Amino acid sequence: MGFGAHPLLPKEHGAWAVLLVPPLVVGALRGFTPDLALVIAVSLAFFTGHPAAQVLFRHARGSRQPAPLVDAARRRCAVCAAAATAAGLPLLAAGHWHLLAFLPPAAAAFIGSHALSRARGKTPLSDFVAMAGLTLTGPAALAVADGGCGPDCILFYLYNLLFFGGSVFYVHMKMRRPGGRENFSGAAARLTAGRANLLYQAGTLTGLGGLAVADAAPPAAFLAFVPMALQAVCGTCTLGAPVRFKRLGFLLLGHSILFGVLLGASLS
Repeated sequence: MGFGAHPLLPKEHGAWAVLLVPPLVVGALRGFTPDLALVIAVSLAFFTGHPAAQVLFRHARGSRQPAPLVDAARRRCAVCAAAATAAGLPLLAAGHWHLLAFLPPAAAAFIGSHALSRARGKTPLSDFVAMAGLTLTGPAALAVADGGCGPDCILFYLYNLLFFGGSVFYVHMKMRRPGGRENFSGAAARLTAGRANLLYQAGTLTGLGGLAVADAAPPAAFLAFVPMALQAVCGTCTLGAPVRFKRLGFLLLGHSILFGVLLGASLS
């Protein structure tokens, strides 16, 4: 499912959608501007540098890495930091100092996800924490478009985090329960295996419904989450069938695009 075997290249296909869909929705809602392009450029620079930063983190914490790999990681981090700075300085010069407020939570998400992965391996929690950092591109882009970070930014962040967080539970369910119909001979076995996935979707829809009833969010935004919720149910019902991970990746990418379209339509 990766972009390649190189340890300094991002390997997560789905992470690119998480990174890009939210600011593209902002562009569709508020218009595509040079400042929005710079926000995307900063995000891409940080994202492409994160595998190299992980290598340096592991090396610093005593997990000795090959010297050539460490040197290459340092060079890549330097290049990505320079690119992020080059794209970020014009934003600050334009008065978007509020963007600096997004750096601490982004760093906390990166460090937290890395620490959780080291302690317990890749888990839904570690990946959800990573999603919490990646989806910051949405409110950051909206803050640039609106000239500041207000309640709309927080709600927009919540939308994206809840949606892409659901894909975390779905993928982990499929990866950990990949096949063997004999292991899922009945509905009860499949429901047990997909419990976390189903509970997450149910909680998300309930929470969004509550926001809509309280007039804190547009009711139409609820509809943007329905296709992925239905996929979560279908995926649970088909547990035991062989998992084609490339197809799964394209399926989730399609859901991400559909979510962006529906969310944009509901907020326009």
